[in-house]
Amino acid sequence: MLDVSKAFEEVLHTHVIRSLHSAHLSDALRTLVIDLVTRNTTQLEAVEKVVHSTVKEIVQLPADTPNSFFYASRKFKGLRVMNAEWEGSLQHVNIWFTLEKDGNPLVLAVRNLRAEIDSFIQKLAVPPDEIPPFADAKGKPLNPVAKLREEKRRPEFASWGALKMRGQGVELSPGSKEIESLAHVLGACQKGSLLRNARQDRVEKAIGEALKKTGLEIDYESGCVADNGSRRRTDIVSIDREAEKGFIVDPTIRFEANLSQPHDVDAEKKAIYEPTITFFRDCTGIQDWEVIGLLVGARGTITTVLKMFESASACHRI
Repeated sequence: MLDVSKAFEEVLHTHVIRSLHSAHLSDALRTLVIDLVTRNTTQLEAVEKVVHSTVKEIVQLPADTPNSFFYASRKFKGLRVMNAEWEGSLQHVNIWFTLEKDGNPLVLAVRNLRAEIDSFIQKLAVPPDEIPPFADAKGKPLNPVAKLREEKRRPEFASWGALKMRGQGVELSPGSKEIESLAHVLGACQKGSLLRNARQDRVEKAIGEALKKTGLEIDYESGCVADNGSRRRTDIVSIDREAEKGFIVDPTIRFEANLSQPHDVDAEKKAIYEPTITFFRDCTGIQDWEVIGLLVGARGTITTVLKMFESASACHRI
């Protein structure tokens, strides 16, 4: 029996080009095939430049808009634009996975499909622990392409959120350490403090009214005393008389920086307000209390934690 498992594993470009020249093909078709074989990476880079410039022109974006903004997921207020270089490798993975799933013995005999898949995943530079499984618990094949694409988009948001601003930044005043970045304008600029306070009030009222519709008692800006005697003020106090449970809900608006930020904010608010639970127990007679810190993105991002809170409160299970 003839072993052809390695027969087509490597074919040099020079051999392909020589074969094309000897074949009776039109010049246009021959040029197209040679370009696809030898210059596909360069062409994908060119496609990226065309996509960026076109989107910027249509949406009227500044010329120095960072690339990470294009690729970040829409749930983080990015554009989720296709990255042609990623797709070049992802579609190869899709093709080899489909062929492997089909299980044609002739194809499996001449190509090591799993090795092909691994080589293109390696080109994507996805961390090994983030590579999705190729089958479920029952052994049913799972196409990994969609999850691989999301794993490529995830770091783009982190990169975008870490930028101080487009370009090098502008000092607010000579010698000032503050940079006139989007994060500064939305979160710390003195001239926007009234607008930020009004925005915070609107968010508090929207969350409070949503909780009130579920039948909970709501109180805004409640003064309280911590265990160490310090005075504090909570944004929203919510009480479920039927379940005999109370909630201290503290929404905060901050510029989005990283994926762990919602959990960091929740932990921060718990550290601030959990020492006031004794005060609320004495005042209300309710013994079971929970502190919930909610992050709302300054750019309008609705976090997963906030969506979970919304779903739980709608079901009266916060």
